[in-house]
Amino acid sequence: MISTVTLDAIPAKLTHLVRHPMLRKGRPLASCVFEGDELETSVHLGAFHKGQLVGVASAYLKEHTQLKSKWSYQIRGVAVLTEFQGQHIGKALMEGIEQQLSSKASTLIWLNARTKAVPFYKALNYLPFGDAFNIAPIGQHYCYFKHLKA
Repeated sequence: MISTVTLDAIPAKLTHLVRHPMLRKGRPLASCVFEGDELETSVHLGAFHKGQLVGVASAYLKEHTQLKSKWSYQIRGVAVLTEFQGQHIGKALMEGIEQQLSSKASTLIWLNARTKAVPFYKALNYLPFGDAFNIAPIGQHYCYFKHLKA
């Protein structure tokens, strides 16, 4: 991992600088705005290398329809710029989000993982839930979750 990466809370709008090229390439910039981005309960974390935003992750207070928990958060928009991938920045972002959510008394986090991201979440000890499903126009996804210590 690049030793000079720092994690900081960022405003939702700043996530678009990484969400757009990595998750919504070729689509309008407005497609980077997620429901709940501006809520006080939402968390947005940025990874910075020499002052440049190179990765982002967001979490939203949202109950899963089947995975019940008093305080559950959905992770969305986890992305690292191409030239910074493979350097454990995504792992650092996920660990940072988990730490922040634990301090908010969250006991469950869940996410919808793109097929190519499944090994990443498995390596971070996320567990699968249910069958594959399609999110148009992005493609096939799988639900993963993790219990946090209360």
